[in-house]
Amino acid sequence: MAAKKIKDAKQQMISLGQLIQNLREDDRLYSLIKTTIAYLQEWFEVCIDYDGACSF
Repeated sequence: MAAKKIKDAKQQMISLGQLIQNLREDDRLYSLIKTTIAYLQEWFEVCIDYDGACSF
């Protein structure tokens, strides 16, 4: 169980690093918002949808 938590933590850090790199390199607002929302939905189980509807 502890090994899975460590693996999950490492994967989350890698994903966060990729997000930060994308935020630094991309200058298109829509792309930045889309990348950030995708990260939040993947790791924090939040529902952010443009029409207000969420499905899990």
